[in-house]
Amino acid sequence: MHDLSFKTLAMVGAATLMIAGCGAPKGGGTGNPPPNPVKAGDTQQINLIWNKTKNEWKVKLPGDPNEQNPKTAETHLAKGVGPTMFEFDIQGSSPLPTFKDGGLTVWEGDKTNPGAGKPTTQILGPIITNKGKLVFWDLNQGDAVRLGYSIQFNGAPDVDPIIDNGGGTNFQ
Repeated sequence: MHDLSFKTLAMVGAATLMIAGCGAPKGGGTGNPPPNPVKAGDTQQINLIWNKTKNEWKVKLPGDPNEQNPKTAETHLAKGVGPTMFEFDIQGSSPLPTFKDGGLTVWEGDKTNPGAGKPTTQILGPIITNKGKLVFWDLNQGDAVRLGYSIQFNGAPDVDPIIDNGGGTNFQ
């Protein structure tokens, strides 16, 4: 497990925003002025609820008090929302499983057939914080796209919610 501090997370987040701005149109001359920086989206704090007895996961998304089946849990990012941090923690039955290092797979397209989806450049990360949370950033740039993702664990089955990216400024 990585031992990362909040300062490290802040530095990675700042680097993410700088990278996202690379290649943006330049101002001056006869072209259009550069766009205003895109405002970052609200952090998506997602609770993964582990039930060891049933060997299954439930998901609690921001703003929804109900536990959901991971296969139908969707986070929606509106068009024009900038890079958004996703933060996952594990709750539920002890002993709690832990996130695998590098245990995130993301693809564009229908998650029921992940082999048919293509890899995506929308996601930066993941990292595992020193508090045991998994964090990644969704750039939400370019065309709207549906992202399927799978989080892998030590001691539990994978969990695979969905992100619907509304799209936004294309920085490339």
